[in-house]
Amino acid sequence: MDSLHLYLFRDLPEVVRVDKDHVLFRHGDPAEHMYVVIEGAVDLLIGDAVVETSSPGAFIGELALIDNAPRSATAVARPGARIFPIDQDKFRTLVQQSPQFAIDVMRAIADRLRRANARMAAPSRPARKPAKKTARKAARPAAKSKKKRAGRGRR
Repeated sequence: MDSLHLYLFRDLPEVVRVDKDHVLFRHGDPAEHMYVVIEGAVDLLIGDAVVETSSPGAFIGELALIDNAPRSATAVARPGARIFPIDQDKFRTLVQQSPQFAIDVMRAIADRLRRANARMAAPSRPARKPAKKTARKAARPAAKSKKKRAGRGRR
């Protein structure tokens, strides 16, 4: 997010300090607010895995606010986090009054999508060999041993 926006939000009375491990929203919750991280950090989790840690200036929860779908992740505050909540009405006002705010939100969504795509495209660990293939290799030397034993008996 543009540092100008962070500067504008940081001293507003709506800024809230949240305790460590405070859950801002849970996966599946309806969207009532998006947030701007003013200080500290907020972890975004899918299941038990942290998929992103949002630092000062980051938007969180904007996707569900825009598309009115349930939350796709859980947001948990880290120590010292301060956030600026933005409800639907305030979001619309900011978009209308500041096109740069709208562009910043779109950039944040695009950046998050690109990071998710990169994670999905990253090479994964090599797959383990199937058990059947390993069993066949183990069976071949045993068959050779039988032939050797059979050949010894014929001599």
